[in-house]
Amino acid sequence: MKTLKILFVVLTLAILLFSAYESAMVLKAYQNTQTIKRHWLNDQVIKIRFQDVPTERINMLLSVEDPGFFEHNGVDFETPGAGYTTISQALCKAMYFDNFKPGFAKIEQTLISVLVLDQHFSKEEQLNIFLNTAYMGHINGRGIYGFANAARVYFESEFNSLTDQQFLALVAMVVAPNGFNIKTNPTQNEERVKRIQKLLAGEYVPKSLTDIYYQQEI
Repeated sequence: MKTLKILFVVLTLAILLFSAYESAMVLKAYQNTQTIKRHWLNDQVIKIRFQDVPTERINMLLSVEDPGFFEHNGVDFETPGAGYTTISQALCKAMYFDNFKPGFAKIEQTLISVLVLDQHFSKEEQLNIFLNTAYMGHINGRGIYGFANAARVYFESEFNSLTDQQFLALVAMVVAPNGFNIKTNPTQNEERVKRIQKLLAGEYVPKSLTDIYYQQEI
């Protein structure tokens, strides 16, 4: 009986300490938000704006990457095909963490996404940052970031000159930028584009939250 009481006290203390730590991390994120906004929302970072991207293409991107984006509060554990990481959480990882490691950091990422990032960055601001900073694979040892840079590297084209097929090829990369790399893994990219096209046409409906690869026969 005494052992059980000791275990209960230890567990209670551990929970309190963990809660205090996570609260401190959220508070720190909140205090740093204005500095983070100035860094990520300046003209040197934002080269293309979602308002200048055709609505149809924004819908293509969100249907694949974050179908509940305009409805959720930073996280989405319900929408089929959404996966475990929303656009808000991806931005949180890039903007609020210097060295993100899976585990407890995922809890912090979720809390900060809901309590800080989604409260202080509008959905439009989040999309602007995502379009300009999303990791789009490595080519010749160099990381490619943002859709405008990716358009030049992979298609030698300006972003606003991409065809729908080329835009979808970039969208197909986002979930695994090197696994579906247009230049280094073209077959995998083409296959994923076909699956995405079926999704957009309504010919495939994701079966669960984690059905992000649309695993049906083509």
